[in-house]
Amino acid sequence: MLFVMRTTGTRSNGARYVGPLDGSSLASLRQYAEVGLVTIVWSLAGWLLELDSSAYLVLGIPIVAFFQIFVRRQSLPSLWVKESPPFKLSANGVIWAVALAILPAANVLGAIFPTPRVSDVLWYLSGLPGAVAAAYALVRIRREHLRPLLLCLVINEVIDGLGWFLLVKMGAWSITERSVAERFGVCALNTLLYVPLFFMTDEVAFRGAFDAHLGAGLTNRWWLQSSYVSALWVLWHVPLYQPADSGDVVALAIIWPFGLVLSYAWRKTGNLGIPVISHALSDGLFLAFFG
Repeated sequence: MLFVMRTTGTRSNGARYVGPLDGSSLASLRQYAEVGLVTIVWSLAGWLLELDSSAYLVLGIPIVAFFQIFVRRQSLPSLWVKESPPFKLSANGVIWAVALAILPAANVLGAIFPTPRVSDVLWYLSGLPGAVAAAYALVRIRREHLRPLLLCLVINEVIDGLGWFLLVKMGAWSITERSVAERFGVCALNTLLYVPLFFMTDEVAFRGAFDAHLGAGLTNRWWLQSSYVSALWVLWHVPLYQPADSGDVVALAIIWPFGLVLSYAWRKTGNLGIPVISHALSDGLFLAFFG
């Protein structure tokens, strides 16, 4: 029996019809399959090879670069700014890049001495080119991007707050004892550390590459495309939560709506700096209260 994929439509007289999928629909399905396959391969590699979190993240750098160049056939700068202006830094951009590279560089030294941890060294080293990519994007944040940034920050911290409250009530997580000043310091330092790192790891993958591969802008189907990418992002996190318990299931469940908001911010602004700032702040707050 021959199975033919079909699509529906409406004729000029208002009657509904069913016909074969057109080329654009087949291309869309192929793009969904490509994003799904890459995520599954990456996740399986992390699980089967029992990679630690740093090695798992670093593995994604060549995967995303290959995907962007050979599957999407797009330039690397468009991972960070959709308009992909010429990759050059102004004087302000150079200052941003140097400032953002300080914490990754310091952590490289911390991962080398007294006992070298290769995967951590490689992860923090990725923050050095990540600082350049971050500067390239951050200097291009415009006034109209500030409202989506604020919206993203508020919604995602509400999502975090509700999820973390539930995890504490379940007894799965416990709040560490720190002063307000210590919490602020931990949050600020880790937020600044994660900004350049996320420009090279999961944000550049799931927003800059994968979400952009399925569509651009806030079209009628953006929520479907971004929901799919966010579900894959949940799957990608599973190897990081092994062995999993009931608390980990709740933590994984938080990731889906969180990722959907990040995709909205990326599509709304076309600047990866917006979702990266929100994601980095979330991780900084997590470490301040639970790390």
